[in-house]
Order: sequence, then C-alpha cells, then structure tokens
Amino acid sequence: MTDLDEATRARIRAEEAERFKVRTELEAERRVRERPNYLAGALLNLLISGGGLMFIRQMGPGIAWLLGAVALAFIASPWIAWLVGLIGSFIHYNAAYDRLYEPQAEVAEEARRQGQLTQRLILVVAILFLAALGVVLFT
Repeated sequence: MTDLDEATRARIRAEEAERFKVRTELEAERRVRERPNYLAGALLNLLISGGGLMFIRQMGPGIAWLLGAVALAFIASPWIAWLVGLIGSFIHYNAAYDRLYEPQAEVAEEARRQGQLTQRLILVVAILFLAALGVVLFT
C-alpha cells in the first residue's frame, strides 16, 4: 500500500465531506416524499396514547406514553390518563412528525418551540403522576 501525501488526503476528506452532505440531503428528501399519513397518526393518538408516535416509527417515546397512560389510569383515573395521554402524546407526535417529515427550512422555529413545549408538558405529566401516586400511597 502506498502512503498518501497531505494534498491527496485533504482532497479525499473534502470529497467524503461533500458525499456525506449529498447523502444527508437525499435522505431528507426521501423522508419527505415517503412520509406517513399525518391524519392516520393523529387518529391513532386519539385511540391509543402514543399510537401516532409508534405509527411514525418512534417506538421508544410511543411506548413510554402508552405505559405512562396505563400507569396513570391505575393510579388516578382512566379518564384523566386518557386526557393527559391524548394531549401530551399529540403534542409530542406533532413535533416529531415535523422534525422527521417536513422540510427543515419550513419548520425549524416551530419545531424548536414545540420541542420546548413537549419538555414542559412531560414535566407537568410527571408531576401529576407523582402527585397521584402520593395520594394513592398515603391515603
């Protein structure tokens, strides 16, 4: 094997960086073209907390919302769990759908705001969950 001089190495690095950029752009275009139906995921969220997230291949967060809703249903009330799961998982679904399947130039600021809202909502849900757990355990 021959040793490459620095100029050749620099040229190869530049070519690889450009190839990576092109692959990333092509992957983003493919995701936008092959995106799942938004309304189908939203309706799944209406039926099953986190169902829409699982529909767009976000299994971890979808299962987390489902398990959280089930746990909240046992601790507090099924109606409260359904409502919290519906609102929370829908906001999370909307942010994830935009991040994954919408052109980045159109939704960058909106996705950032929704991501912050989702984090706050998860914090509120966790506090409500712990409060309900405390009520059940100490009554």
